Amino acid sequence: MKGLSIVFLFSVVALLSGCGDKLPKLNSTPPSTTQPVTTEPPSPRISGDWEFSATSNVAGGSPLRFAGSIDSQTDPSKSSSDFKGALHIDGSKCFDRVAAADVTGTATADKGSVIITTKDGQVVTLTGVFAAQSPTGLYTNMMFNGTYNISGGCASGDQGKITGINLVSSSPFWFGRFTSSAQNTFDLSGDGLDMMGSPSSGGVHGVTGTIATESPCFSQGKIAAGAFPSGSFILGRSVTLEAEAGDSVLKIEGTLSDDGGVIRGNYTLSGSSCNDSGTIFFQADPWYY
Repeated sequence: MKGLSIVFLFSVVALLSGCGDKLPKLNSTPPSTTQPVTTEPPSPRISGDWEFSATSNVAGGSPLRFAGSIDSQTDPSKSSSDFKGALHIDGSKCFDRVAAADVTGTATADKGSVIITTKDGQVVTLTGVFAAQSPTGLYTNMMFNGTYNISGGCASGDQGKITGINLVSSSPFWFGRFTSSAQNTFDLSGDGLDMMGSPSSGGVHGVTGTIATESPCFSQGKIAAGAFPSGSFILGRSVTLEAEAGDSVLKIEGTLSDDGGVIRGNYTLSGSSCNDSGTIFFQADPWYY
């Protein structure tokens, strides 16, 4: 009986050995039937203060400037963003720069279209791409590159290239200097400046806060938000600040840098015995977050 058991054991071993690599792998993983998940990149962040510069490729065409505010109407995590806003058009007698034009459009990660309609029915169509620019200073900008064409009105048929930039400025603390016509230099500071509050229906960002100087002619005054073309506001790169202190009025007119951190321009001081004018340099606090 013991001999039979040994013979049976050798038979089983021989059988298994003969199978070689043909034995099934008991722990093998069945092939996956799950399809790979593809996700589209989110739509570009485009809300905020914008300025576009257009160069005509039509003989006799004028360079155009579009400035104002765009507001996204879509969840930024979505792959396509619908937006609306208001822009002012300057640079041609065909457009009233004070009257805001309505803006609608759609943007995805690889294309964007903008329709600008003026009050008198002229239509400007922009086609291109919204894309993030690398940081150039304090902030990161969204850019636009593309083409434009105009239909209706006296500018009908004009077309060319256009670029745009989303200007961002969030610091409430500013400092700098102004230099008078007599080359006297005085320190300048801004506190609690709201530079990019909610825009008006005309696409203009009113500015509020307090401005102070070390000049004997103007110590400190409040900035009151205005409506383009008067008062204190930001429209694209253009900045106007007006502050009153007693009978004195300090007015600053300047240009905002692309990174939103510097204003350069001119000032006038009126309403007192110190009537004067000169240049201005105003910088956002780089340590504010």
